[in-house]
Amino acid sequence: MRALWPAAALTGVLGLLHGIGARELFTPATHLENAAYDVHYRWRASLSPAPPPDERLLLLGYDDATRELESGRATGYHVVAEALEKLAAAKPRMVLLDFRLDTSHFAALGARLERLRLELPPGTPLEQTEELRQLASELSIDERMAAAMRLVPTVLVSSCPPGVLETAPMDPVLLLKSRPLEGVPPPRVRRAGRVQGPSSPLAAAAFAIGHSCEFQDGDGVLRTDAAALGVPNGAEWVYLPSVAMLLAMETSGAPAEAVRMETGGVRIGNRLLPIGADGEVLLGLSGPSGSFRGKQGKPSRYPVAALIRGEIPASRIEGKVVLIGDTQSGTRDVKLTPFGYGIKGRMPGVEKIAMQVDYLLGERAWLHRPSWAAEWGFLLTIVLGCVAAWAGSKLGFYPALALLALGPVVFLAGTASLTWGGVWIDTGFPALAWTSGILAAAIVRYAQNARERSFLESAFERYLPREMVKAILRDPSALKLMGDEREMTVLFADLRGFTTFSEGNSPATVVAHLNEHLTAMSDVIQKHGGTVDKFIGDAVMAFWGAPIPDADHAQHACAAAQEMLAILDRKNEERIVRGLAQVDMGIGINSGPMIVGNMGSSKRFNYTVIGDAVNLASRLESLTKDFNQRILVGPRTRELAAKAFGFLSLGDVTVKGKQERVPIFSLSEKAAPVSTVKRSPPSRP
Repeated sequence: MRALWPAAALTGVLGLLHGIGARELFTPATHLENAAYDVHYRWRASLSPAPPPDERLLLLGYDDATRELESGRATGYHVVAEALEKLAAAKPRMVLLDFRLDTSHFAALGARLERLRLELPPGTPLEQTEELRQLASELSIDERMAAAMRLVPTVLVSSCPPGVLETAPMDPVLLLKSRPLEGVPPPRVRRAGRVQGPSSPLAAAAFAIGHSCEFQDGDGVLRTDAAALGVPNGAEWVYLPSVAMLLAMETSGAPAEAVRMETGGVRIGNRLLPIGADGEVLLGLSGPSGSFRGKQGKPSRYPVAALIRGEIPASRIEGKVVLIGDTQSGTRDVKLTPFGYGIKGRMPGVEKIAMQVDYLLGERAWLHRPSWAAEWGFLLTIVLGCVAAWAGSKLGFYPALALLALGPVVFLAGTASLTWGGVWIDTGFPALAWTSGILAAAIVRYAQNARERSFLESAFERYLPREMVKAILRDPSALKLMGDEREMTVLFADLRGFTTFSEGNSPATVVAHLNEHLTAMSDVIQKHGGTVDKFIGDAVMAFWGAPIPDADHAQHACAAAQEMLAILDRKNEERIVRGLAQVDMGIGINSGPMIVGNMGSSKRFNYTVIGDAVNLASRLESLTKDFNQRILVGPRTRELAAKAFGFLSLGDVTVKGKQERVPIFSLSEKAAPVSTVKRSPPSRP
């Protein structure tokens, strides 16, 4: 439960971030969901490739090769005018000039031309002065462009310069040619202070004018097209279509009265294009930059230079909607799209328009973001985050990590929705909530368990061998009140002479020496794989073979007994130096079947051993005084450890609780054949 709250708190934070991000109140939060959308967008292009461009569309790029043609002409406008004149002969349906054709500077050129004329002697022909010829050529382009535009229906673009809200009525020609949309506008439609169209002669000669106003998101990426833009016209507002929308309206063949704004979208003929509350429609780019190319043998893209040189067949132009725009390598008219920040994501503006027109004319599902998308994303973030927090707090660390796989599944649901349903749903924050909820709860729980485990290990290792502690931590059910029968070895070790030592020293000195002794004996027992069962005054009880099975339990117990006595001898040497009395120790060891497990009451129990073999070991420890031996072992211990140690038979004895006499042995220091000494020990009651 303690691991649940940090993860739940993190879920709440993510839900809050999603909520304010969906309302564009916190830019980093908005970026996350937009970045997720971009990934869905790119995967959509791979999973469901768009068909070739509509054959009614043709893109002519004003590229670097076309720019070289300007050297033989006065300005780039002359190249465009020549291209229009060439197109007129091929009879296209319509031509878009995606340039800002601003000839307002021509007034200054005219004044300059007049000054040059006044400086020349009277009657001097203009063609005799190169500068005058250049100025005259530049001034004539306005008329040439207008004349060429009258030969073929030409669509120009208007822009949205920054500035205050325009209160005067729009220019009547610009208003007429912008083809305002009729009907019910979106509730929160984007509005511009004003639009700026081409110069008056060009606007008058244009077939139509579509706005090219764009609204990038906070990360600089263009994801939408302002299909309906509110523009002031005096005291009222008019709603202008974007240039892509205008071209789609004209190309679709739908009558003017069949194109209008309705609740939830713009109707074009019998199809309703879903637009957001801000009047924008999601871009439907068919691929990254450079992918608008057409079919094999029927290209949909040529350089303008190829048109001027006569390299494009008239059949590829006749009846087509031709889009002309800047595609030079250094052009400033580049849009950052959902296809990334690299070359593929940076798309010339005219190609973006061409793809959007193709998308609006096509039969693919139109992309849209439902009005409930933000609420859906918030709810899904909270629900998934809470479920993940609960799962991470209840499951083990590794099972919880396995559930992380559901995070990508949630994210891929967004890709599937956009690819095959055309619906943009928020899956960035929900996937993050699931992943972070699982990780946070699992990590907190893992840290808590590790801390508790460390505490338990340090606490229990005071009483149990490390292996036993680890076994209990791996399987806490081992602490149940029940026992298992198995063959083991048990050891009892009791100090001799400690009572005398206690009488001659202070209680503090006695306790200090006793603790030192029991610590040393416990270390030896655990070193040889034994478990310290309990301390009985100055005696120690230990056993081998549990909780970790030990096939050599008898040998390990014998080795521990020898080392215990060796340590005691060294301690006695120190006592002599310090002027203290020496002590001795008797050890009884026996092997056999016994019950091992947790025994006691339901509230307090001990991990111990019981059985006849245990009782015999205790009796053997008592017999060490009678036989003047330090270590006595039972017959089964001698049998199991005979290959590693030497034993001396001391005959048979009768011990309390047993009717039959029992053979006993003393343990020698080195391995040797078992010898027999004929001796009649006293009977024990």
